[in-house]
Amino acid sequence: MEVDKIKPVELDRVLFIGDGDKVTTGTPIIEGARVIATWQSDGRGPKVTAFKYKAKTRYHRKLGHHQLFTKLTVDKILMPGEILEAPKATRTRRTKKAVAVEAPAETPKEVTSDGA
Repeated sequence: MEVDKIKPVELDRVLFIGDGDKVTTGTPIIEGARVIATWQSDGRGPKVTAFKYKAKTRYHRKLGHHQLFTKLTVDKILMPGEILEAPKATRTRRTKKAVAVEAPAETPKEVTSDGA
């Protein structure tokens, strides 16, 4: 599944929502229901091997592949008609920037032959 790794993903094809005793089933989907999730990782599932064989004809084929998957974490399940609350912007306090002060460069001393 192609998803942005930073932004949350919105899934709008919800088949079933269960919340304790309250159960909602879609026919086939629940109109207006959404799931908000974030990306966790991408990966490959276990290897699946298919073997075709026909007796007495010396025919056999061995095939295999790994199924790709995307792992998501569910953040919020929204029922039909619910609105996703926007995250509140947190204010950060401005701090004074540190200013680097350079020390004055030393001038090289002249060395004379008499040692002074």
